[in-house]
Amino acid sequence: MTAATQANQPKRKGRHSLRRKLATTMILVALTSVAVLGVLNYIQVRDLLTEQVEEQLTIQGQARARAISKGLQDIEDDVTVLARDAAVKQALVAFSAAYRDLLGQPQLLEPAETAAVEDFYRETVAQVYTDKGVDPPPLADMLPTAEASQYLQYHYIVSNPFAAGERDELITAEGDTSAYRLTHEEHHPVMRQVRDNLRFGDLLLIDLDTTVVYTVEKRIDFAANLTTGLGSDSALARAIIEKITAAPLGTAVLNDFDFYVPKDGAPVMFAAASVRNEGEPIGAVAVTIPIEGLNDIMTAQGQWQDTGFGSTGESYVVGSDLTMRSDARLWLEDPEAFAAEFAAAGYPAELAAFIAAFDSTVLLQPVDTEAVDAAFDGDTFIGSTTNYLNQRTLTVAEQVGFEDVAWVIVSDVAWSEAKEAVNDYTRRLLITAAILLPIVGLLGLLLADRMTRPVDPVVAAAADVAAGDLTTEVPDLGRNEYGDVGRRINTFTADLHAQHEALMEEAHEVGKLLRSALPDRIVRRLREGDRQLEDLADTATVIALTATGSLVDAGVDQDWATQLGTRLSAQLETYAEDLDIERVRSAGSSHIFAAGLGDPDVAAEAAAEFALAACAFIEDMTEEANVDVTYHAGLSSGSVIAGMFSASQITYGVFGDPPRNAMALDSIAGRAQILVDASTAAELGSDWILERTSDLVDLRGEPVTAQVLVGRRRGQIESIEGT
Repeated sequence: MTAATQANQPKRKGRHSLRRKLATTMILVALTSVAVLGVLNYIQVRDLLTEQVEEQLTIQGQARARAISKGLQDIEDDVTVLARDAAVKQALVAFSAAYRDLLGQPQLLEPAETAAVEDFYRETVAQVYTDKGVDPPPLADMLPTAEASQYLQYHYIVSNPFAAGERDELITAEGDTSAYRLTHEEHHPVMRQVRDNLRFGDLLLIDLDTTVVYTVEKRIDFAANLTTGLGSDSALARAIIEKITAAPLGTAVLNDFDFYVPKDGAPVMFAAASVRNEGEPIGAVAVTIPIEGLNDIMTAQGQWQDTGFGSTGESYVVGSDLTMRSDARLWLEDPEAFAAEFAAAGYPAELAAFIAAFDSTVLLQPVDTEAVDAAFDGDTFIGSTTNYLNQRTLTVAEQVGFEDVAWVIVSDVAWSEAKEAVNDYTRRLLITAAILLPIVGLLGLLLADRMTRPVDPVVAAAADVAAGDLTTEVPDLGRNEYGDVGRRINTFTADLHAQHEALMEEAHEVGKLLRSALPDRIVRRLREGDRQLEDLADTATVIALTATGSLVDAGVDQDWATQLGTRLSAQLETYAEDLDIERVRSAGSSHIFAAGLGDPDVAAEAAAEFALAACAFIEDMTEEANVDVTYHAGLSSGSVIAGMFSASQITYGVFGDPPRNAMALDSIAGRAQILVDASTAAELGSDWILERTSDLVDLRGEPVTAQVLVGRRRGQIESIEGT
């Protein structure tokens, strides 16, 4: 090592150390700034996105609250109007009188008819309890006590020719010989039309003795007294007996949803109003409100995604008994998943069995949560809590309802989904940071290198030139020794670069000349010094293609014909390059290509795609140029000999049976026809459409066996762009 080199070593070490320190400092400052800004931005975005979810839940909950409030108000208004309606008053007076007339008649039912009523209760009514997993009460506790009630139930329910749910179709009970029959014939069509117009579930008329003297649907509450039997503990009884008597004149009362045996045990809500005639009470009118209406409002008929609740959000109603008044979303969408979550939340198996039996969570699913408690206390709850399945949610809850009904509407979404937007932003923030880290590091290194650049550029440039990089330039280092050396190196490098470019250009021209006559693989072997290229045995599929007509006719403008011919040749070269096919010879209207040279197989499919694409291109080109061109092709597969057969001249060819057969098939092919020999047809197989042809003879008159290539069965040729 020279003295000068030894003297430079401490200086170089110090320079490298300074560059590292500068780069490290800049990187740390930049990363610290990015980290602080990222954390502050994350906090702000997190709060903003959480507020957006809460606002969305609030909007959805308020929209449903308004819909429910309006619905309840509309129901009260409709029932109040019904109580004042003259037709309703007339019907109530008439049905009450007809029922009282029955009460005064002895022995209304034959023993067989009484037995039929009892059998109906033992089998049909008791089955309602059994289906829900509950033991039915004794028969005596279910049957109406008055014989007049059993008489009406026999003729309008038990003997009704229409099935349950369609019993309102009966207008005339043929077996009823009492005055009730005529009253029913007169008033039932009107009452049914009123019910249908107002879209209630059922319409009931109750007399002053709390007997249901008429219903549209004819369920077992028809002709029942609300103080005895099944009706004594029903939601209807509570609405009529407990509330109607205390309700102000001209107002309706609502009774919260409850299981109702006459409606097959389904949850039913009642609205009722007192009916007065000339100021005197004569009874009451009541209507049923099925749970389906409330469910449709709360579930948006299952369109959760469309109403902004995502994949886990839901909105449901909770009653004052802290149970649901609308179905849980998970139960509606996936009962098995709900059952698993229900069990995991610690609820008893008996309650799960009831939910399954009723096929609903209404009046069964407990919802004793922090959000519901706060809402019933009069506060609007907004925040993170746990739901009825002990799952963490983002929840909004507020109270809604009338004087007679107090409900809480809860809108929530799983915490994981509510934070998905935040998590997505966090992921994007981390990705951004991951992208910025190398950029910041690179900038730090570049800046550090720039600050220490004047020390070492000359040495670096000399090393690059020695390594063969002739594009290196020493930057202008000023009017000093480093600048002089740098300029001399630049001059020297420029001279070397010019000489190198001249040699590369010469080599390029030679290569271009060789490639115009020889395939690339032959050129590569020649450039590698291989001159023994004779007798290269191989397998291939040879394509012979001919395009004759206006392209070579003397009557066509020669410049135009030459332009079309050049365009055809260029396109054939493009197809050949895309499919790894070699051009063997192109002379005038004839072209010969070989597929599979240098590969273990004959590449028959590539050859077929080439021929189809070439013919399609010729067809399109001639149609576009409005010239008449006759074109056809022949394909033959097998063993060939390909190579350069004279080292002193640029001569390349492919010899053997396939070239001869391909040219022979091409010569006898019809217009726009592609003929393939038996070997090529066997290679193509069943994926290609081949048609047999007959009456083919060669130039000597000998018969020729070949098939016409039509196309590929699985779609069009996709290997060549533009075909």
